[in-house]
Amino acid sequence: MYLQLAKYLFSSFSTERLFTGFPQEDSKSTYSVWRDEDDYRIDWSRSSEEILHFINCLSFPYKGASTICNKKIIRIIDATIEVDVCVVNRDIGKVLFISGKNPVIICGTGLLCITLATDEKGNNILPFENFRVRLK
Repeated sequence: MYLQLAKYLFSSFSTERLFTGFPQEDSKSTYSVWRDEDDYRIDWSRSSEEILHFINCLSFPYKGASTICNKKIIRIIDATIEVDVCVVNRDIGKVLFISGKNPVIICGTGLLCITLATDEKGNNILPFENFRVRLK
């Protein structure tokens, strides 16, 4: 859709057609409620795909998806899906292993590798100081 819109806009500029507006139909309006800190919290019981989508949706201009790590709020800025492995006791939110300097987290289904995480001041907090971490 973005490509179609861009083509339309560029062709409009080249032909000097003017854009015309029209009033919005109230019956077709959509609304979004305000966000508070709870709305940014990652639910680790979801699938790794859902969590990655959540992280991407809450990127700039939003504050970023959050989780609690060692009793402090951290922001997960970027992550990737990791190939799942058989985990006998699937304790969601726990670090399963480290890939490079990046923690791989157990999700409800699948695994998520955190590639960028910050503290509340925006400082990168990777790698984690301790391997035994549970994100809440």
